[in-house]
Amino acid sequence: MRLFALRDYANLHRVETRLGEGALSGVQAAMTTLLPAAMNGTARLSLEHKTLTVAMPAMPKILVAVANEDLANLLQRGLEVENYLVDRAQDGREALQRAMARSSSYQLLILDALLEHKSGFDICREMRKSKRETPVILLGGRQGVEDKIEALQSGADDFLSKRNLVFEELMAKIDALLR
Repeated sequence: MRLFALRDYANLHRVETRLGEGALSGVQAAMTTLLPAAMNGTARLSLEHKTLTVAMPAMPKILVAVANEDLANLLQRGLEVENYLVDRAQDGREALQRAMARSSSYQLLILDALLEHKSGFDICREMRKSKRETPVILLGGRQGVEDKIEALQSGADDFLSKRNLVFEELMAKIDALLR
């Protein structure tokens, strides 16, 4: 189960700092014996050579375009911790260009409903008009049913309010959309 809260950043930062310093390099090989089961048999451990070969699944790529910088940073960090590749767009025009690019490889878009230059609603409409089927989660400032209805009618796959955004709910919706 994924649980993510702001207080977890301090613990994560400590672990990342220790990894960067090489302070955790002496981890016992016995700790790796659970890897094959935990990774559905995609890991191979060689105790003789003290090497670990892992066939990593492709990391899904998500475009995040959120007007609030603090929320955008929080989403990016949380998604990266959950093993997603995250790109960020600063405004609606940039988000639409990236989403519509021929080389676009995004599996999901998380868009703010009220982006500069082009709203998340407008981006969804243009994508669906162009037959782009990339799943979209719209984030809005209000909790009313009207915004949810407008989001779904514009082509979004889901809508969440930014006011009471719970990261675990967002992750559940992402998992459902990427199945």
